[in-house]
Amino acid sequence: MKDRLRIVMCRPTRAGNVGAAARAMKTMGLSSLVLVDPLHPAEDQDAVARARDGRDVLAAARTVGTVAEAVADCVWVVGLSARDRALGPPLRDVQAAAREAVERVHDGLVAWVFGTERDGLSNAELSACHALARIPTDDALTSLNLGAAVQLACYELHRAGMSEAPSPAEVPAAAATRGEVLALLDRLHRALVAVGPFAEGDAKLRAVEQRALRLLDRAAPGPEELRAVHAMLKWLGH
Repeated sequence: MKDRLRIVMCRPTRAGNVGAAARAMKTMGLSSLVLVDPLHPAEDQDAVARARDGRDVLAAARTVGTVAEAVADCVWVVGLSARDRALGPPLRDVQAAAREAVERVHDGLVAWVFGTERDGLSNAELSACHALARIPTDDALTSLNLGAAVQLACYELHRAGMSEAPSPAEVPAAAATRGEVLALLDRLHRALVAVGPFAEGDAKLRAVEQRALRLLDRAAPGPEELRAVHAMLKWLGH
């Protein structure tokens, strides 16, 4: 089931960290790496040098422009963060998040998303996540080097039992992908702007949308249920 787990690195600025992440993934049996708008290409010499035995993971890495593209086909997305966010998804311990990932891979692809070295995950990147995971650290220094964070996360996933394959009886009904959920949220956004009282870029609109996204995440709708909501919006003229 490890082929169903994806590591996503958003806007990495240091090629060496990308290479270190590829090596960390290789040591834990993971192979799917996606880079979102990296400052340096995956074939940068520093990345290749740091990857070492993980060069095949680095060579196969896919580069996309947005986190939405990176996780569009995933059914569960976890963002790594050192702190809780007021409007963000719920924060949990990295071990608990890893155990949940083991369960979620039975539904489909699962992504773990890491923010840029300096600022972590942006609000837009947070919006793509179902949950946040925190790697416990000392209070004196709460942030980890990006490569080290990927290594620890991959270790927890490996330890949680990513090598275990589900039996056919354990495979549930199809879950909606993140892309399908975000497409519905985008349609709701356009409808709310069209009817008011919100304007494009309104902070109150963003807060409403974040709460709507959390509601959808708790409901865990399938593709058919999302299509039903799309149909209702169409009937309402949106």
